[in-house]
Amino acid sequence: MSFARSTSVALAVALLATSVLVPTKVVHAESVQGIEEIVVTARKRQESLQEVPVVVNVLTEDAINSQRIESIRDIGTIVPGMVASKTISGTSGMIYIRGIGTGSGNPAFDQAVAINVDGMGINSAQMMNAGMFDLKQIEVLKGPQALFYGKNSPGGVVAIHTNDPGDEFELELTGMYEDQGQETTVRGIISGPITDTLGARIAFNRSDADDSWIDVINFDRFETGPLGPVQTAFESGDIELETTFVLATLLWEPTENFSAKLKVAHLQDDETGPGYGAIQKVWCPSGQPQGAVYPVPNVPCKADDVAIGSGVNPTFTDALKDGEFVGETEGYFDNENNFAALEMNYHLDNGLTLTSVTGFFENEETRFTDSNFQVASGLPAAFLTNLDQWSQELRLVSEFDGNVNFTLGAYYEDKEIGRDSDVALGVSGLIPVIGVAFPLFVGRQISEQDGTAWSVFGQLNWDLSEDWTLAIGGRYSDEEKKAAAQIQIKDPHVYAAAGLPGLPVPTDVPHLNPKTDWSNFSPEVTLSYQYSDDVMFFGSYREGFKSGGYDFSYGVAPRLLAVILPGGGLDNTYNEENVDGFEVGMKSTLFDGTLRFNVTAYSFGYEDLQLSRFNGQTLSFSLFNAGKASVDGLEVETFWVTPVDGLTLSANVAWAKSEFDEFVAPCWAGQTIALGCDTALGGGAFGSDKAGENLPFASDLSAALAVTYDTAVTDNWNLALNLTASFKDDYNPIPETPPEQALQDAFWWLNAGVSLYSSDDRYEFFVRGVNLGDETFNISGAAAPFQGNAAFSGTNDPSGLPDYIAYVQGGRQIMAGFTFRL
Repeated sequence: MSFARSTSVALAVALLATSVLVPTKVVHAESVQGIEEIVVTARKRQESLQEVPVVVNVLTEDAINSQRIESIRDIGTIVPGMVASKTISGTSGMIYIRGIGTGSGNPAFDQAVAINVDGMGINSAQMMNAGMFDLKQIEVLKGPQALFYGKNSPGGVVAIHTNDPGDEFELELTGMYEDQGQETTVRGIISGPITDTLGARIAFNRSDADDSWIDVINFDRFETGPLGPVQTAFESGDIELETTFVLATLLWEPTENFSAKLKVAHLQDDETGPGYGAIQKVWCPSGQPQGAVYPVPNVPCKADDVAIGSGVNPTFTDALKDGEFVGETEGYFDNENNFAALEMNYHLDNGLTLTSVTGFFENEETRFTDSNFQVASGLPAAFLTNLDQWSQELRLVSEFDGNVNFTLGAYYEDKEIGRDSDVALGVSGLIPVIGVAFPLFVGRQISEQDGTAWSVFGQLNWDLSEDWTLAIGGRYSDEEKKAAAQIQIKDPHVYAAAGLPGLPVPTDVPHLNPKTDWSNFSPEVTLSYQYSDDVMFFGSYREGFKSGGYDFSYGVAPRLLAVILPGGGLDNTYNEENVDGFEVGMKSTLFDGTLRFNVTAYSFGYEDLQLSRFNGQTLSFSLFNAGKASVDGLEVETFWVTPVDGLTLSANVAWAKSEFDEFVAPCWAGQTIALGCDTALGGGAFGSDKAGENLPFASDLSAALAVTYDTAVTDNWNLALNLTASFKDDYNPIPETPPEQALQDAFWWLNAGVSLYSSDDRYEFFVRGVNLGDETFNISGAAAPFQGNAAFSGTNDPSGLPDYIAYVQGGRQIMAGFTFRL
């Protein structure tokens, strides 16, 4: 969509929003008097949404339940300007806000959009796949949030709050069934006081899906041949999903001045099926998948409900992880997360509150699959990731009656992460042709990174007058990271042909920079003006920071050379990322408290933006810093409690221009001169000038429109209806390609629900629909492995272009369920 067109559409929708408006929550008819106040913690203290000078999109508990928000990925489908997804790599996922995020490929890569769960910061992608339940509220903070959320939030923050025990006993049981994936879900909540000072709450969720919205055409039948198992027939594979979630909360309030809250959660997500499941080819130069040994059925190269994949040939898996996967032929992905957060608050008599938040996060992730993205097993791989993190934050917050208040804090974090990746190269389809029954190459990479970080932060809030308030603060951060790596080559046929040695046991890889550190000061200044009781204007200047680190996915060849070359060493570091800029806005509650109308404009500049790129020929991701980028935009948020009893309308609209200002990217395999590969860039090396192009996953226009209606149908029963329509303009999910190759076209995402519930809220029957338009869209893509020809880069010959793959999200879901509450 062109700049002029997107601007005019954004303005038109914004004008429409002021008169028609939108919905995000279900409000029972008998309670509709005006807009219910929403309390947020964007500045680590409880404040009204309409009084805090921060851009926040809020999903209330009603909105979360009615739209089936059960993971961070689900949030990305309905929040304007946000994209969240699984990835094509061994990492769990990614989040982008306003075009700022962190790509896939490196599990040690901190996310540019921080995740905060019940006060604990989790900056790793491993949290992306975790299922969530019993959520009280989700706050999406946009733009850099370094002051209160630390070093790794240059794109924003997703703050998740779960429910606490109440003063009364609660019991809730729910059963659901979804037809598309044949998914059954059972969930429950039990909560209440144990003593006068101690309360407890336990929430559990179990979901099992025997099918999925996508069919994978694959070879997963292996028959014994003279040289080992051989794939023999096409089958349509199913992807089975299992999700388990348990959350326990203890709340102790022995006095009016002290409280302690402990939350412990276990989250397990298991996926079984051929290939990478929802990853498929979305663009092919010839219109059909290339490179398969066997004839491929008529599978179009586009995002749809059909993909090609493969089982895993046991001939090649025996060599992986020292025999750990012997005999395995079916791919799987297991992701286990354990989380604990202890928050203690002590209210001093002099108007001060001391808060301590101690957090622990543990992740163990295993992915076993064939990464060839073909019908023939050719690239069996196993990826094991382990992460341990604990953190401690202390805050002192004042609530004086005078015109000056403050927040002071200190933070410490210790994080260890390890990655063990093992890849076997060998095409099973060639076994009967060339008589090779062993992998052509097995390369194992073991990486470890230990990091510590500490910071101090503070903010002074000064009421200059009854109408004007100045908030000034900053955060100083210091971080250190250490890296270690090993390499093992168990079947060195390829390297033996080149006269290079094999490494039959894990061998240490020397680092040129085994320890690195960064420090940063990020200031923030905000000036707000309370025009009236219902209207506030604000403006702020902010800076942010994201530390550098080590690239775990650097590839086998550089590690091997670092070992065998005299004086060699691995240099796989990347630099820090910095951001600064402004935002101005207005927040208003109008028409006797029935209309919320908020507007924000912003402009931020990024330097050394951290990006990742997959090289399909070397089977490695590379991390690099991308010069400069700018992010400018306008956002409108509205919510209207209409004169019609029980009817609410809402609309959130985001217009943005997120683009590279300075960035010469490496040419990809086969990129021609016509597609932008220029030998004159980069000092004579091949390069592609990306200046002026949109950032990955950046849409010029996105919006979320919603309507809810709640009414009594009898004296004992009520009916609740909701409809949400989310729009995302076109974007490029594959950073290294020009838009015309793998561009994701604009699309609408429609959710709806109907609920019949008793007046005492004890019984509820509901039907919910997700993605009613049955849309599919591309996220997180790259060139397919072993395709493309670098010899054609910088020429006029287009025959070296590869196919492109992407993780595809979509599929219509219709679910029905029943809830009992006591």
